[in-house]
Amino acid sequence: LDEGIVETPYGGIGRYENLALNSEAFNSWSAEAIWTVTADNTLAPDGQTTAERIVHGTTGNPYLYEFVNKSGIAGSTYTFSVWLKGSAGGESIRIQIESRSAGGAVLETGTSDITLTTSWQRFSVPKTFTSPASDTAVKFLIGLYSINSAAYTAYVWGGQLEQSSVPGVYVKTT
Repeated sequence: LDEGIVETPYGGIGRYENLALNSEAFNSWSAEAIWTVTADNTLAPDGQTTAERIVHGTTGNPYLYEFVNKSGIAGSTYTFSVWLKGSAGGESIRIQIESRSAGGAVLETGTSDITLTTSWQRFSVPKTFTSPASDTAVKFLIGLYSINSAAYTAYVWGGQLEQSSVPGVYVKTT
């Protein structure tokens, strides 16, 4: 570790930042009724048994998310990234990043709809926010939204939020 540079097999060499809390503990994120999260259920990309199993039911609200409070985001680009894999392959999921006002109203949203394979892949969604600088919260989340209503099982690891247009080196947070 030297002046913001770190070398790992999970993002390469370069800058590092993670504004997300509990980046490997999705069971501590807010899970709406459609999700069941089982902690430390399978091998993660780093070879440790720290990846979560996420089971998507057929009814309920679609989000598994965490709030990160950040002020003055107007004109800034943030990227949410996460490692995902399906249990069978072909599972559809959306990753999403939102800005919300201090009162909770959704201001702007960036999304990426993806289809999972049975191999770990890192997915990301960047968003340049144009909302007024007084907006005080960035909400980032992963979840299913209007893709399908099928039940499925997938695995998740390494959630990361950073002020950048591309994902950097993965940094674990607690």
